[in-house]
Amino acid sequence: MSKICPSCQTEGQDNQLFCPNCGARMVAQQPPAWQPPKPNWQSPPAQQQTSGWQPPSAQQQAPDWQPPQNPYNPGVGNSLASRPSDLLKIVSIALLVIAVLNVIFGFVLLIGKFNVSATVSGMGLSESASGPIADIYDSGEFGGLHAINVIYGLVLLALGGFALYLWKEMSARSSKSLRLFRLFAIASIASVVVYLLLHLLLGSYSEEMYGITARVRVSPHFSVWIIFILNIATVVCNFLLLPKAKDQLAA
Repeated sequence: MSKICPSCQTEGQDNQLFCPNCGARMVAQQPPAWQPPKPNWQSPPAQQQTSGWQPPSAQQQAPDWQPPQNPYNPGVGNSLASRPSDLLKIVSIALLVIAVLNVIFGFVLLIGKFNVSATVSGMGLSESASGPIADIYDSGEFGGLHAINVIYGLVLLALGGFALYLWKEMSARSSKSLRLFRLFAIASIASVVVYLLLHLLLGSYSEEMYGITARVRVSPHFSVWIIFILNIATVVCNFLLLPKAKDQLAA
């Protein structure tokens, strides 16, 4: 540690006792007392100062919450096509109703205990009358009509059993339900169309007497028209609605 002269402030060596300048006694130089560092606080630049709360930047903003998507058909709403499971339930119930009606109307045509209307036309006149179908059979002019009623009655019973089996498969969500339903729809509409055409041919005849031609025509039973309307609805369902529920059927 160096020494300093208290009189002239001349610095000297550690081993010097007297100042070489003035001859005063040298004293050891004391180190300066420790001072704690002063914090260097600085105010932010003027351009960085903000007034009030500022929203976070676009990169820091969390994405907005999105509602869950419809797993079947998003954006369609609550329409029947957007809920295939509900559609299959409705079709299953409809098949059960069709099966019951086919069985009932099939027995009606087989037994032949119902009334029909017959229309007689000639010379610009037309008269209608109603009577048991058995009387039409006994007249001998409509023998073929009896045969096609019996045959179509058996067909309706078979279609009723088919509809019950298809109802069971569709309730179990079987993968072959769509194929069976298409077969049922085609068989049902084809059979009723063939029956109506045969009924048109075999359910009428003409008779001429004294130069006057009279034509007699027997109308089909009302149950046949109900079956016809149901079969059209079945075909529409097969080609327009059921394909949308294909994914709901088990593999």
